[in-house]
Amino acid sequence: GNTVYVHLLHDLNGGRLELPNITCKVVSAHLLNDPSVSVAFEQSPAALRLTVPAGRVDKPVTVIALTLDAPAMSARLAAPPVDAFITA
Repeated sequence: GNTVYVHLLHDLNGGRLELPNITCKVVSAHLLNDPSVSVAFEQSPAALRLTVPAGRVDKPVTVIALTLDAPAMSARLAAPPVDAFITA
């Protein structure tokens, strides 16, 4: 499929997270536990910025589903961040 999952293991600063950019274009983003809740994203050559809506960060983990324009297995991060990881 074309979906990868970002697992947030810590509280976010205002619901915002910045990751190294991935090699695929992000088409859409939503919370895994409630697909009707979109997660705002901005993708630049250097970074992928995600913003979880206020009050929607879950404990102990928030999972964001990212739909890509290519197969998930082809997505790569420049370097894994400390407070999140991606699974396909």
